[in-house]
Amino acid sequence: MNTLSPRRLANLLAIVGLSFWASAIAWAGPPAAGPRTAVLDAELGPNGGWTGTVVTAEGIPVTGARLDLSSGSGRRPALSTVTGDNGCFRFENVHAGAYSLRCGDEIRVCRLWQYGTAPPAAGKATLIVAGGPIVRGKLYDWAAEHPVLTYTGIAAAIVVPVAVIGSAQDHAPASP
Repeated sequence: MNTLSPRRLANLLAIVGLSFWASAIAWAGPPAAGPRTAVLDAELGPNGGWTGTVVTAEGIPVTGARLDLSSGSGRRPALSTVTGDNGCFRFENVHAGAYSLRCGDEIRVCRLWQYGTAPPAAGKATLIVAGGPIVRGKLYDWAAEHPVLTYTGIAAAIVVPVAVIGSAQDHAPASP
């Protein structure tokens, strides 16, 4: 009758344990990321004017786009404007503060700074890309699409050689 030696039992448990570990990692997947909101910083002009341009993802100016600027707590727009022929817009008499800017179906969070107080990253004029995110082509990532098989393969690549080496050491050599 064939019995399991302690070494073979340890190897078997290592294989099973790593397989469960790999499967648990694969099924858990990456941590869920919530929607990210980019904050737009802009500097107001000396008289409280804010200018910018609305373009498509291809860089074409958007003519006739309505922009609504609302204060942080207000539901109704505080100010509204429409882009001109070259996609440019201008808001007049804006006070510094946090606003939400609606352009079509998209809403952006804007921090408008008083003239001369904006951080270096804030622009004098704002560029808004309308129409959603830009989608670019990518190579097919098989490992990301099949995480269970990927992690199981990695676990097997680690455990099988360990098991083979461990089982080979259990037997006495055929010749002295």
